[in-house]
Amino acid sequence: MSTLVFSFGLSSAFCLLLAVGLLTSRALNPLCARLLGLNYLLIALQGALGLAVFTGVWPQAALIRVVIAMLLGPALYAYFISALRPAKLNSWRWHWHLLPALAMGLVLWQQQWSLIDGLIIASFFGYWLTVLWQMRRTKREHSEPSIPSPANTWLWILVALMPVNILLEIAIAFEIRAGARLTETYALALTGVIFALFNGITLLLALARAPIIEWMHELKRPEPSALSDADKRQVFERWQQLVEVKALYRTEASMTVTRAARLLGVPARQLSQAINGIYGGSFSQYLNDVRVTKAKALLLSHPNMSVTEVYMQAGFSTKSQFHREFSRVAGATPSAFRDTAARA
Repeated sequence: MSTLVFSFGLSSAFCLLLAVGLLTSRALNPLCARLLGLNYLLIALQGALGLAVFTGVWPQAALIRVVIAMLLGPALYAYFISALRPAKLNSWRWHWHLLPALAMGLVLWQQQWSLIDGLIIASFFGYWLTVLWQMRRTKREHSEPSIPSPANTWLWILVALMPVNILLEIAIAFEIRAGARLTETYALALTGVIFALFNGITLLLALARAPIIEWMHELKRPEPSALSDADKRQVFERWQQLVEVKALYRTEASMTVTRAARLLGVPARQLSQAINGIYGGSFSQYLNDVRVTKAKALLLSHPNMSVTEVYMQAGFSTKSQFHREFSRVAGATPSAFRDTAARA
């Protein structure tokens, strides 16, 4: 019991802190941040009510807790829509998503206790499938990523976590039907530990302003005015120097224009203006071109180095991307480029 109370209490505290931060911060994408904050607030409230039930302080809190459980699916779905297809929220008939909670209220009123677990699991499973479909649909409809890479990673982590929650709910239901008390089920104890760890890690990432969270809750900055040609060149030259000194071309997965601008001490839009105006290409294209230049130098100076080692040292994360970008810039595959240079 003490472990159960501790893990659920810790998880609820983490969720409450995340909710406060997301609901009160001035965010670049305020609706997206607010909806995630609402999710964490509901989870924190559900955890607090669970503690009231587990400790016997307020057993009747279990009735409110199951109704809140039916709101978690709709709230999480709204968050995904705000990140993936924000325009759809303008026509979103949100009131239809209250039907699961109303159905649970009817079940409680009719005292059909045996239906409670099934309704909760069905709601979670249905919204998991809906969210998964929205993620795959967004990927199919956009040849280029429609959201930043850290955002995509974060959303897929949430998608992966949803079936874990469903399986734990099923395990809890089976243990209770087998005669175990709720507070004595192993699945409930495991649920508390897993989500306390996940929410604690998420809180640390939020406090550290990690890219996986920062894309959503980064503080607003005044809209930068257009740069003069001289200012663009100065920013671009500083950026070139920073890329070389810090070897930023090697940090492909985490190097976004937002993070790069923060390292440079300028607004992200001004950095994009400078690269587009002076270099004539995008932020990602510039970094890929630098990586190709480094790869060409390695191929020529280290004839015995494998292609795999070359693309890794040059900063590419996958071999397919390396071959695609190298062929675009050099007009030949890495092996053909090396062979031609050797014959010359």
